[in-house]
Amino acid sequence: MIRSIKQTFAETLNYNGRSKRSDYWFYFLFVLFLSFFQITILLILGFSLEGPVFALVGWVLGILTTIPNIALSVRRTHDFGVTGWIVLPVWSLSFADLWSDAIGTLVLVGFFLLVVIGLLPGHKGPNKYGAAPA
Repeated sequence: MIRSIKQTFAETLNYNGRSKRSDYWFYFLFVLFLSFFQITILLILGFSLEGPVFALVGWVLGILTTIPNIALSVRRTHDFGVTGWIVLPVWSLSFADLWSDAIGTLVLVGFFLLVVIGLLPGHKGPNKYGAAPA
């Protein structure tokens, strides 16, 4: 698990090659744990969920974890032979105005797509994006 997380951060700007399902889900669990940890610590320290400290810490952690996640999502799509460009609209919508019902629905559909990307098995052996991840 730790190897997968370290590798994801080491390959933050690598949009080539392929990544395994386990790398994708271990990173997902890491981000989930980090978010839970952040909320717990800030609440223990007495910060309000709606205060500026909560927002600032959330934005910083969000940026630090989203950038590697985008690259990982691209490499994950490569693992089953699909272009990584399909990840762009999904992540772009996540930064759009979520108050709009239509955009909110598209964001949900997009994140469902990211879950599917994480669940689909990769191609056995090499494909046009490289060798199968070890």
